[in-house]
Amino acid sequence: MNKSIYILLLLLPLFTQCITQKTNSSKMAGYEYIDGSGNKYTITSTTITYDPMTPERSSSGTYSGGEPYTVNIEEKNFNDLKLVFKKCIDNKTGQTSERNKGTGMLIVLPERITYIFEMNSPQKKEIEDAIYLASHR
Repeated sequence: MNKSIYILLLLLPLFTQCITQKTNSSKMAGYEYIDGSGNKYTITSTTITYDPMTPERSSSGTYSGGEPYTVNIEEKNFNDLKLVFKKCIDNKTGQTSERNKGTGMLIVLPERITYIFEMNSPQKKEIEDAIYLASHR
């Protein structure tokens, strides 16, 4: 019996770590989208956070994406965004393997799987329109 307790005590940290990792990854579920100008949108099930490009970080030294903001979104808005993202990810037309100026980049969290959409692709426009709509309700 003492041997069983000893083994359980040895395994306890492993189980605790697994539970913690699962909890942390579920909290991180969401998306990041970086538009063609380098403005970043972080999208979770409850918020959209906009982190604009600043003149200090821009290639021109003058471009500003405006003011940062965070808005709360409804679960329905998040689900609508997920559907748009899935549709655009599944349609390989308009995707590219290289991140060039003007392309849009969608990152699926927490896995950090990256999809890059060409500058003038319909998918890029659809993603950006959906984010704008969800963040301006």
